[in-house]
Amino acid sequence: MELAPPAALSAGTVSAGSSSTLLLTALVFLVFAILLAVLLRHQRQSNSSLLAAHHLRRQSAQFRGVGTAHCWQEEPSYRLISRCCVCLETCLQAPVVAVTSIRGVERCQVCGISVHQECLRRASRDCKPVSLPADQPLQHHWIDGDSIVEDLPADEGDGCMFCEEPCSANFLGAGTVSLCVWCQRKVHNDCLTESPKEGEGKVCDLGDHRRLIIPPGCVSSTGHTVTALLEAVLGSGTIRNRRKTPKGQKKGLTHNGAFGSVADFRRKEAERVAVNGGDTKAANPKHTIGELPQDCRPLLVFVNKRSGAQHGAHLRRRFSRLLNPLQVWELSAEQGPEVGLKLFENVKHFSVLVCGGDGTVGWVMDAIESKQYEFPPPIAVCPLGTGNDLARVLNWGGGYGAIKVPGGLHTLLQDLLDRAAFCLLDRWQLTIREPPEGKESGPGRVVATKYMNNYMGVGCDAKIALDVHSLREESPELFYSQLVNKFWYTKEGAKTFLEQSCADLPWDLHVELDGQPLDIPDGVEGLVLLNIPSFMGGVDLWQSQEEHEDPLAPQAMHDKVIEVVGIYSVLHLGRLQIGLSRALRLGQARRVRLRTSAALPFQVDGEPWLQAGPACIEVTHHSQAFMLRRSAEEAGGCTPAIVQDVLEAAESRGIIHGGQRKQLLQDLALRLHH
Repeated sequence: MELAPPAALSAGTVSAGSSSTLLLTALVFLVFAILLAVLLRHQRQSNSSLLAAHHLRRQSAQFRGVGTAHCWQEEPSYRLISRCCVCLETCLQAPVVAVTSIRGVERCQVCGISVHQECLRRASRDCKPVSLPADQPLQHHWIDGDSIVEDLPADEGDGCMFCEEPCSANFLGAGTVSLCVWCQRKVHNDCLTESPKEGEGKVCDLGDHRRLIIPPGCVSSTGHTVTALLEAVLGSGTIRNRRKTPKGQKKGLTHNGAFGSVADFRRKEAERVAVNGGDTKAANPKHTIGELPQDCRPLLVFVNKRSGAQHGAHLRRRFSRLLNPLQVWELSAEQGPEVGLKLFENVKHFSVLVCGGDGTVGWVMDAIESKQYEFPPPIAVCPLGTGNDLARVLNWGGGYGAIKVPGGLHTLLQDLLDRAAFCLLDRWQLTIREPPEGKESGPGRVVATKYMNNYMGVGCDAKIALDVHSLREESPELFYSQLVNKFWYTKEGAKTFLEQSCADLPWDLHVELDGQPLDIPDGVEGLVLLNIPSFMGGVDLWQSQEEHEDPLAPQAMHDKVIEVVGIYSVLHLGRLQIGLSRALRLGQARRVRLRTSAALPFQVDGEPWLQAGPACIEVTHHSQAFMLRRSAEEAGGCTPAIVQDVLEAAESRGIIHGGQRKQLLQDLALRLHH
C-alpha cells in the first residue's frame, strides 16, 4: 500500500479547513439574517401596535369630549426615557448631544408625557382632567406607559390588566405598553387594541388608592376653565412654563431644609391675605367638590417647591399622576395653604399630607387652625427638609430617599390607607415682649408671637442655624442636597466652637419653670426646650428609654409638658449626634419664662433669628393638633386605622356627631401612647 506524499496530505488538510471555515461563515450569516428578520418583523409589529394604541387613545380623548391642556415644562432630554406623544420618536439623547442639540423636550407636569418642542403645536389637549361629567362612568385614560415606572407597586405593577402577562420591555424593543393615569394599571398595546369596544375593561375603578382620590365626576366647574384651575394648583407658573432664570439673577438651586425660607413664605402670604381682606376667593377658581362616595377619604397634598434639593416639582408631578390634580397644591410666597383648604371646605372626611420640612408643617398647621374645624383634618408628613424631626417621630422617615425609589409613593399612599393612626401633638405659643423704650425692665409690649411644634433652642445650636441661614440667603446655590446641607452645618458649627460666642449664656439668660427659677450650670452654651423626642435630625436628647438618677418623668408629645435640656458646647452637640454623650436634663414644666439681658440667637423648629436684649419670652401650651403616625408592621398595626374608619362611618350615618368622634379619637390616641 502506497502512502500519500506529505505535500498531498497538507493540501487536503487546507482544503478541508477552508471548507469548514466557509461553512461556519455561511452558518453565522444565516443566523444573523434570521435574527435580523425576526427583529425587523418584531419592530414592524411594535410600531403597528404603537400606532394603533396611539390612534385609540386619541379616539378615547375625543369620546370624552373634554379638552384639558397640558402643563408643559422644559426638561433635559437625557433624563427622559420616553417617546414624544406626537411623532412617537424617542426623547432620549446622550448628555453630550443634548447640550448642543436644538431638539428640546417638554414634559407635562400633571400626567408626565413628553413632547419634542417642534411637535408641541400638534400635541392634543388630552391631559388628565380634574373634572368630568357626573352622568358618565369614568373610563380609563391611557397614556404611553413604558417610561412611567417610578410609582407602580413592585409586586403587581408589571402585569397587563387584560392578559396578566408581564409588561416589562425586552431587548427586542420597548414601546408596547399603555398606562391609565387614574388607576395606574398597565396594558399591552396589542391587548388594548384588541379589547372589546364596550363592556369589560373600559370603566376605571381608580385602582388601589380609590379611597384617597376625588373622582373627577364629583367636581363641578362654575365659570372657570380647567386650565385656570391647574394654573392655581401649580402655583404661579403658566401652562407652558420654561422657568428661565431672570437676567441678572444668580442661577442655582434653592433649598429650604429646616430654616428660613418658610418664614419668608409665611410673611409674604400674610401680606397677600391682608391685602385681600383675608379672602382667598380671588385666588380660588370656581370649582366645587360635590358629594363623594361614602367610603371616600380624599387626601389633600401640599408641596413646598423650595424644600429639599429641588424635589418639590418632581414630587408634585408624581402626586398629580397618582391622585386627582385638584388634590395637589404647590406652596409659594404667592399662594399658601388657605386656597387648597378653601376648596375642601365642604369635604367632611379628609386628611392632609405636607411635603416639606418642619417649618412647612407648622405653616399648614397654622392655616388649619385658623379655619376652626369642628374636627380638623389629621396631618401626615412627607419629609423633604434637612432634619425632618417631626416626620421621624411619626415614623414617616427621615428623608426623601425612601420615597424616591420606584414604588415609594405607592407604599406611602397605601400606608396612609392601612397603617395611619391618629395621635396628638402639643403646640406651644411663644410670646415675645420687649421692655418699654428707655427702660431695662417692665411688662413691655408684645413684639412677636410664634408657635412651636418640635423644639426651641437658644445659644450655640441656634447660632449655627442662624449662620447657615445667612449663608443660604447669600448663596442659595450651595444648598442642593440633604448631605451637602449637613456639611455646611458642620462647617458653621466648627466656626461657632472656635468663636465661643455663647460662653456667657448662664449670665445672659434667666429661666423660670412654672414660676421657679432654674439654675443654669456654668459651662452650658445652649438651652433646648423639647416637645418631641427628636432634635437635629433624629437625636433623642431626653432619652426616656434610658435609666436616669433624676426623678423626671418620661417624655411625651401629648402631655402638655415641655422638657428643658442643656448643651455644654458645639463639641458636646457633635458627640450627641453620634451617640457618645448625653444632654443635661434640667427640668420639665407647663410654663417656661426666659429673660435675656443681651442679644442671643434663637430658633423655633429650625427657623432662626437674633433676639435683641433685654427681652422676655414666655412659652405656654397653645393647643393640640391631630397627626397621623405610621403604625408598626406587626400584627395589630392596622387596628387603629380600622377603628378610625368605623368611627367615620358612624358619623356619616348619624349615629354619633363630629364632637363625639373627636373625643373618641382623642381617647384612642392617648391610649395608643401608653
